[in-house]
Amino acid sequence: MITQQGRIVALDPDVIWVESIRHTACGGCEANKGCGTGLIEQWFARPVVMPIPRSASSLKSAYEAPDVPLRIGDRVEFALPESAILRGALLTYLIPALLLVAGGLGGSLWAGAYDLNADLGGLLGALFGLGAFALVRRLHHRLFPARAQADRMRYQPTLVKYLGRIL
Repeated sequence: MITQQGRIVALDPDVIWVESIRHTACGGCEANKGCGTGLIEQWFARPVVMPIPRSASSLKSAYEAPDVPLRIGDRVEFALPESAILRGALLTYLIPALLLVAGGLGGSLWAGAYDLNADLGGLLGALFGLGAFALVRRLHHRLFPARAQADRMRYQPTLVKYLGRIL
């Protein structure tokens, strides 16, 4: 599990809204002061507000003292499984890139077979590959809404620890 600390900024009946600041690995590096990446992080690090569903399992495990209600401003720790991050990166980056390349290669070969401009065929094939990914993704969400909702819930962070009140 990858954990991150945050601060509660809003409470809804079904969702806890937590603000967290993105950090790179530079915080623990000795060369942080002289490195450009650490400087860029200081300039561009911004808070991210994310919803955390109020599931019974996450709230029971998060409280050391279950009689203390959550309030805006409380500090909490939330977690996301590594497998969710890996699968999300695969779906976001690798599959569209592979379809882009496969479509470009197929379009280039198709254009070459008919004595057309191979560059234009490759461009059209690449656009076709990306369009095919978008279409399959949209159809998946429309034809299988329960599965799509289950997939979305799998990628949601869970509250794992109550860290106390900010005075």
